[in-house]
Amino acid sequence: GDQATGLYASHKFDKAGLYNVELTVSDGFEESVSRTTVYVEKTQQTPGFGPMTAMLAMLGAALIALTVSRSRKRA
Repeated sequence: GDQATGLYASHKFDKAGLYNVELTVSDGFEESVSRTTVYVEKTQQTPGFGPMTAMLAMLGAALIALTVSRSRKRA
């Protein structure tokens, strides 16, 4: 499986389901291992707030900024 290291390690599961998870903590001298099973639920995406909507919002903001910038130069 995947591994993550560091003070704040995390993992993202791609699909819903049951997963066996093992956490190993080491301080360089001693090591502790903990195992558990986790259930990951399918996330529900809020309609209208997908990646395409975010890109369109950024494009709209850029166009507004460009229009304001050009109108200030003319004034």
